[in-house]
Amino acid sequence: MNGKKTTDQVSNLAYVAVILAIVIVVNVLGSNFFGRLDLTENKLYSISPTTKEILGDLDDVVSVKAYFSKKLPVQLSRLPKEIDDMLEEYMIYSDGNIHYERIDPGDDEDLKRQLAQSGIMPVTMTIIEKDERQQISGYLAMTVSYGEKTEVIPMVENTRDLEYELTSRVYRVTTEPQHVGFLSSHTRHDLMGDYNVFAQEVRKIHEIEPVDLSSDMEIPDRIDALIVAGPTDSVPEQVKFTVDQFIMRGGRALFLVDNLVVEQRMPRIVDHGLKWMFLKYGFNMTGDIVRDQKSHSPQRVTQGIFTFNQPNPFFPHIIKEQFGDQSVVSRLSELTLPWTGTVEPSAESDSNLAYSVLATTSDAGQSLRPPTFQPSGTQAELPLIVLASGKFKSAFDGRTDLVEEGDSLLNSSTVETDIMLVGSSSFIENQYLYPGNMEFMLNAIDFLTIGDKLISIRTRPTTDMPLKSISAEMKNFLRIMSVVTVPIFVILFGSMRFYLKRRDKALRSRSL
Repeated sequence: MNGKKTTDQVSNLAYVAVILAIVIVVNVLGSNFFGRLDLTENKLYSISPTTKEILGDLDDVVSVKAYFSKKLPVQLSRLPKEIDDMLEEYMIYSDGNIHYERIDPGDDEDLKRQLAQSGIMPVTMTIIEKDERQQISGYLAMTVSYGEKTEVIPMVENTRDLEYELTSRVYRVTTEPQHVGFLSSHTRHDLMGDYNVFAQEVRKIHEIEPVDLSSDMEIPDRIDALIVAGPTDSVPEQVKFTVDQFIMRGGRALFLVDNLVVEQRMPRIVDHGLKWMFLKYGFNMTGDIVRDQKSHSPQRVTQGIFTFNQPNPFFPHIIKEQFGDQSVVSRLSELTLPWTGTVEPSAESDSNLAYSVLATTSDAGQSLRPPTFQPSGTQAELPLIVLASGKFKSAFDGRTDLVEEGDSLLNSSTVETDIMLVGSSSFIENQYLYPGNMEFMLNAIDFLTIGDKLISIRTRPTTDMPLKSISAEMKNFLRIMSVVTVPIFVILFGSMRFYLKRRDKALRSRSL
């Protein structure tokens, strides 16, 4: 008996030694080799190929600093460690060109003053300590620095969008920004007013500047893409010509054009006079307003001191199935276009150009055309956003009377370029920033300037996987089975254990 006991002890020690050896080997390998297993459908917890590419192209050190207070609310307590894990991957994929450190400003008043000068301010947080709710001030910010350039993330509350926030800032500080022009004359929107939230988001990556064509009929050569948002009535011919020639020189353009605007709850038709110009480029705008009874977003309405949402079929809600397969929209899950009109490739469009419908209404879309604005035709999927690519013909072919002295008339594009046309400009106003609207605009600007580089990490798709719907009878059956089978399983398991113990006891009795 003693010999058997000794053998069992040796065997157990051997098992423990083998397990310890495996753990040590795994840790040694883990410190030299990096890997990650992400079982989510869209790899939501993995660094994207775009980020890996941008990090791999770094040829100098980029400093990333996280300023997090030591004392945080319970719901944020894991955030610093999650950020540490993410930045560890950044360091690996950058071959050491990402330098990361986490700092607790604590009571360092000099550091706090420096942070305030860079735009980082403490935030007020609620913690529960000793059964008391307390308000504390703390830091949840990050900075990305390269040379003399520094970009700030003023507040980090989760890691869901942190990859985009970090990678876009790494890209911003290490590359020369693209210049986006915004036509500020003869349009109804303002980068400092109703478009200021949009402008702030764009400036995280690009430079965006107003282009005033009310006096100087020239678009600066540094402008890579031009946004024409909400042109007003009767845009001057010379302004149209200047925009046209910008496109002919290879400039890319994004037109957000309204057929109808609602001001103080009163609709007004816009006679911008651009339809013939768009026809030359292969787009057809019928001047209608679109209604979608099946898929639409609510409109926020204020009456006196009350504010509430009410359904509005003139706010078409575009969902996943209604987007095209182009990169600029393929990863979007939704978009809302208030007071939008139909945009479609013209029947007489240039066969040398490639046209893509980026978004449509549901199959219940209706076109209401002036002057009666009664529904025309049957319900159908109506195109709302169209992209055209290639070499365009000028809308001002032969108009030498509009050419400034010393300039020349371009009758066609010198290089391939892109024009995107959206039948609404309201959707990016501060009051109409529905989910997906900002993402689409940023995607569109990226597409027209730097291509697909950042689109994939800005709009990473998620897929809903709801439980399969079952009948009431099946629910009752499963409920009864769950109640009955558990005790039956316990009884069977106990009976088997009792039988096995009796058998073992009988075998030991016989051997003696």
